[in-house]
Parts: sequence; structure tokens; C-alpha cells
Amino acid sequence: MGQHEGAERILSKLVSWASARDDLRGIAVVGSRARSDRPADHWSDLDLLVMARHPGRYLARTDWLAAIEKPWLAVKEPTPIGGQEILLVTFEGGTKVDISVVPSRTFALAARAVGILRRYPAAMSLLPGVARERLLALSDVLNRGLRVVLDKDGVARHLEAGGLPMAAPTPPTEDEFADLACRFLNEQVWIALKLRRGELFVARTLGESRLSALLLRMIEWHARAKGIPWSASYEHGRLLESWAPPEVIRRLDEVFPRYDAAEIWAARFAALDLFRSLAEETGARLGYPYPHQLEHDVMSWVRSLGDDSERARPG
Repeated sequence: MGQHEGAERILSKLVSWASARDDLRGIAVVGSRARSDRPADHWSDLDLLVMARHPGRYLARTDWLAAIEKPWLAVKEPTPIGGQEILLVTFEGGTKVDISVVPSRTFALAARAVGILRRYPAAMSLLPGVARERLLALSDVLNRGLRVVLDKDGVARHLEAGGLPMAAPTPPTEDEFADLACRFLNEQVWIALKLRRGELFVARTLGESRLSALLLRMIEWHARAKGIPWSASYEHGRLLESWAPPEVIRRLDEVFPRYDAAEIWAARFAALDLFRSLAEETGARLGYPYPHQLEHDVMSWVRSLGDDSERARPG
């Protein structure tokens, strides 16, 4: 069963419930269910922004969710908008809803400020750093899609034009390009040492995560350098299967190993081969050299550790 039917049902119930509560001033759908560019599919969860006079009441406790439908899970995580928290809720039956509860008055002021800054962008430089960061975070939410479904304070009129214009992603500088290559090689050293000591779990989890993040950044740079249309919805590897070249997708199969020392070792070299080929093509398009000699020196030493790494045991 997909998410669409449950998401629509829960949204309708939440709006009806909130309409009768004076302290809840507005609700907006954000993300894929509110945009036409890369809209929601059958499996997209429901992302909501709830504007409350006293948001702490809804973040301190989660028993109010039962007034909507019975929740299976409700956990909290921080969100970049004004240092707020987000409720990650899974309702009975598997419907996934992420709910950000923000101060209604602060949100209304921020919405007005974004509207003003759209007309007078130079005024952004006059704002304190914290205010500027929060307005940019709100603007990012607006640009990724926002649809107001409950509006007691007339906030929607300030949001109709969307957020501030988003600058197109810029290519990496030569220093950033070189730094990413160094970081990737550094992770190869770190993982090799962990494998040599028999720390498979750390190499397979933490090492894998960090190396994959660096590889993803190069995949993104490569895609942009080749002129693949870019969208904020592609960040963090989202929808990668729909925009990365087929050859990259095919080679990723070799990059993710099982929990086995020999496979982890081999996969690190497969990741390096993919990283290097992407970096060489990206660098050629941008006029940046790939550090072949540095890779040779570092990886020669790494390979010297690998003769019996698959047989290593914790020491």
C-alpha cells in the first residue's frame, strides 16, 4: 500500500481538528506534495508545517496525535528553520507524516520579510547573521514547494510568490576540487587501517558512510559539469537513479559490499576507480588537474596493508 490515500486522509482530519483550535493558526503542505517540479509519487510521505501560538505544547507531548489517528511511532529531530524540532510520525497502517510545528507569529513575520526581500534583495545584507540564515532556510522551503491548507491569519498572501530567487549551483573551485580528492584518499587510508585491525563494523558503517558522501559530491559535480538539469530535489542523492548516467548507476553495484573484509577491501578500490573517472572528466571540463601522483603514492601504501586484511582480527 502506498502513501497517497493515507496522507490525504490524515491531512483532512488534521485540518478539521486544527480548525476548531484557536491556538493553531495555519497548516501548510511542503515538499513534493506541494510542487509541480518533481511532484510526489505513490510512496512520498506527507510533510507539514503547522503554525501554532504555543508550539512547545505540541512538541513536548505527542498524545495529541491520537486525535488525528493512532500513531505507531513519533520521534523528534531538529530542523533548520529557526532551531525548531520536527515530529517524524508513522500512523497506524504505515502512513508517514513529518510535522514541523513553528511559532505562528514568528512565521508570519518571516513570511512578510521574505516578500519584502523579494522586492528589495539588497536589504538582506542589512540583517543580522542569524536572521539571514533563518530567512534563507524559510525561502528554501518555499522554493521546494509550499501549499497552505489552513490560514487563519492571512499568511498565504505573503507566500504566493515563493521564496527568494535561488542561485544556480556554481562549479567547484580548483581548491574545492583538490580538497575533495584529498578527503577521498584520506578515507581510503582510514578504512584500510580499520580493516587491518579487524574493525569491520566501523569500516563498513562509518567508513562506508563518509566515503559514499564524498563520492556522491563528485557524482553531483560531474552531473552539473555535463549540463544535466539540476534541482534542489536532487540533493543528498535523492532520485539519483533518475538523473545520474546509467554507467554510474551500474558501477555503484560494485561500491557497496557485504559485511565481509575481502568485499569491503575490494569495494574501496571500486569506489576509487569510479571517483577517479568522474573526477578526471569533471576536471577536464573545468580545467582542473586530478592528483594522479598523490593517488599513486597514497594507494601504493594502502595496498601494502591489504595482503592479509581480510584475515585480520581485532587486536
